[in-house]
Amino acid sequence: MHKLENGSLCFDFFDRVRKPCSKSDCRHWIDYEGDSNCSIVCANRNPGGLSLREVAARLDISFPRVKQIQDKAVEKAAKRGLFDFMEE
Repeated sequence: MHKLENGSLCFDFFDRVRKPCSKSDCRHWIDYEGDSNCSIVCANRNPGGLSLREVAARLDISFPRVKQIQDKAVEKAAKRGLFDFMEE
């Protein structure tokens, strides 16, 4: 996360002042002004998560591509044993 000179986190500051994050200054930048161009702001505003279609709209990619990325991420997580606690 990008910290500002006053020690606050960029997404806190930009969300309070309603100013979008800068693409060059924030590694959490997304091209979606509705969430101050910040993926962390997006996560904070949507604690229940987003649908895959909402993710696709925010990232300006197709729904099938988002589904493909999700499937690959779940496959990698399973290979690393991140779901083992669920198998009881």
